[in-house]
Amino acid sequence: MADVVLALDRAAEAGPRGPAHPEEQALWDWLDNVAIESERVRREDARFDEFGAWLDIYYGKHWPGQMPSFRPPIVANELRQLVLSEASDLTDTQLRVYITKDARAAQRDDEVERAFRAVWAANQVDQELLIACVWTLIGGTSFLSVPWDPELGGGRGDVRVEAVDPRTVLPDADALDDQRWAYVIREQVLDL
Repeated sequence: MADVVLALDRAAEAGPRGPAHPEEQALWDWLDNVAIESERVRREDARFDEFGAWLDIYYGKHWPGQMPSFRPPIVANELRQLVLSEASDLTDTQLRVYITKDARAAQRDDEVERAFRAVWAANQVDQELLIACVWTLIGGTSFLSVPWDPELGGGRGDVRVEAVDPRTVLPDADALDDQRWAYVIREQVLDL
């Protein structure tokens, strides 16, 4: 998928305004190299090549394609039930977020807390956390994205919370942990 995106980016470089400026071309080349390196590390160290097999096991598609005619084609996928049960248990408790007006004074800001809970409910963050937990239980990692969406709120814009497929995230290949990333690339397929 990354090859298709990079090919489309290169095709767009010569777009209607001609070839890219040298500094712009250098930036595109750097981004290409960073994405390729991150994908290499993700494939080798995180074993993301096996992710398809893990998903097949989760969805119950791991049996051979040909079954004997005397066996019914029924798969009782206990692993999927266990993963969903565990993710449900992890996300059942309601988080209570306390927001203070001033860190030195222990005075809570009730209006901001109500607004926070309203955004939490409107974005169905509990469901997105459940999906993120399922991704974690299947592949060992997951991501939550919290971007600003200008289309929400009747055109006024609002935050949107969504669980992200970990196969579409390319983190910094040299980072030791998720607190000190120099960059994170997110692949997203867009319609032309």
